[in-house]
Amino acid sequence: MVDFRYHLVSLVSVFLALAIGIILGAGPLQNSIGNTLSGQIDTLRESRDGLRDDLALVEDQLAGSDGALDTVAGDMLPGTLDDRNLAIVLLPGTNGDAVTEMIESLEQAGASISGQVTLTDAYSSSDKATYRGAFANQVSEYVEDLPENPTDDQIVSSALDYVLRQGTGNENANVLLGSLTAEEDALVTVDREITAPADAIIVVTPETLYSPDEDLSANETSEIDSQSGIYTQMFSQIASRGATVGYGRASNDDDLLLAMRGTNDGSTVDSIGSAPGRLNVPLAVAAELTDDHIALGSQQAADAPLGSKVNASKPASDSEDDEE
Repeated sequence: MVDFRYHLVSLVSVFLALAIGIILGAGPLQNSIGNTLSGQIDTLRESRDGLRDDLALVEDQLAGSDGALDTVAGDMLPGTLDDRNLAIVLLPGTNGDAVTEMIESLEQAGASISGQVTLTDAYSSSDKATYRGAFANQVSEYVEDLPENPTDDQIVSSALDYVLRQGTGNENANVLLGSLTAEEDALVTVDREITAPADAIIVVTPETLYSPDEDLSANETSEIDSQSGIYTQMFSQIASRGATVGYGRASNDDDLLLAMRGTNDGSTVDSIGSAPGRLNVPLAVAAELTDDHIALGSQQAADAPLGSKVNASKPASDSEDDEE
């Protein structure tokens, strides 16, 4: 058995240490601890104020850069796309403000928007794969210039492309549009009426298909990967049929625009929602219309930070033919 005196000595030691701590804390160490804490607080305040000043400086610099680019846009864009009709395809989750700013730049370049559609979830959902297969089987005869042995999703993409590039004045395009927008299983919704045939198509992607705030399961991740593949194939297929530009973000390895950029089809513009992005989209469209594929921006796999001015206005003879 442990001797009682052992317990007594242990208790006395504990209380003695406690008493010494209280005395030192209230006496000699009090000022030292207080001074140390005060100094740390002052340092943190100075650091916070410094970061605040740095942030304000960066914001001022960005505002200045945006203003400078807007001035550049005023010099570079007008007359670039005169009398050109452009169609816009929006993927689910696309930033509406970025689209509005992009359209303003396109119109500044002289272009008109001849149609705008948004893809529904059914366009890429695995649950709707059977429906898309039945749709492809029914409409393939209305679509011209299909690839040899096309997949179902290639037929769907080609049908959408045909509608936008032919316009609703084309009988087959009207049939396809009715099928694409069927109420119960719509693959697309029409945001702007499709009128004249589009000279080029702009595909706008969301910044990311993945939500950083969600802990995705393996099945959810697999579904998003599948959707990304369908959207990438859609871009490639549309780009194979005519002038096409993708607009989005290419900063992360799983960003959709980076995958589209990797197909080497069409042109792409990154940094969606920024001043350089909205300036580069009309320049990329102009490059496409003059048979030059380019990747513009400052993110992964970009060819150049800023495009060059190219006159891609519609020739007068083509404009007269359209009017006739």
